[in-house]
Amino acid sequence: MQETLKLVKKMEQELEGLSYTGSDRNNCVATLLTASIEHGASIAELVVMGRLTSAYALIRPMFESSVRGLWIASCATDEQIEKIVRTDNFPKKISFAGMIAGVESAQGWAGTLSEMWERGKNALHSFTHGGMHLVAKRLTDDEVYHKPGSAEIADLEIAIVIITSISFSGFVQLSGTREKDDFLEVLFKKICEEYCST
Repeated sequence: MQETLKLVKKMEQELEGLSYTGSDRNNCVATLLTASIEHGASIAELVVMGRLTSAYALIRPMFESSVRGLWIASCATDEQIEKIVRTDNFPKKISFAGMIAGVESAQGWAGTLSEMWERGKNALHSFTHGGMHLVAKRLTDDEVYHKPGSAEIADLEIAIVIITSISFSGFVQLSGTREKDDFLEVLFKKICEEYCST
């Protein structure tokens, strides 16, 4: 997890100095994507500290912040954005799964995010809201303590890296800069080499 933490912190450093044109749309996108990256760094730090319950509780906000930021960037109408800014509510007619599908379509992505959401949404809700998934993770035999195996840590690392890297890429897109192209190429190559084989 230390290497994952270093990678996410490097993404945070690479964001420094990037700017974008201010607007309601862009301000929402920038805030949500950087929040997602910060959540990813926090999750990795919590795992390193042995605070897995808190780490799991942040996975859903990390994922949702990323998807919502990307959805606003590529799918939301001006009217929807005005309503989000005015009421702090996303459109009720569009499900979160619908937002994911919209982002995947707009970006030309396969269905990775949709698959992640469908496979994990019940557990993510449970961890965030203190449900039975949380109880099951922490209650083992006579102990109330979560002892993760290496496969579980690897799955957490993959989730962190996928979500933070697409959030980072989305912010770079928002900034309109080409100066991060080399870093993005190295980043995605590193992700493929170190995380995709897991």
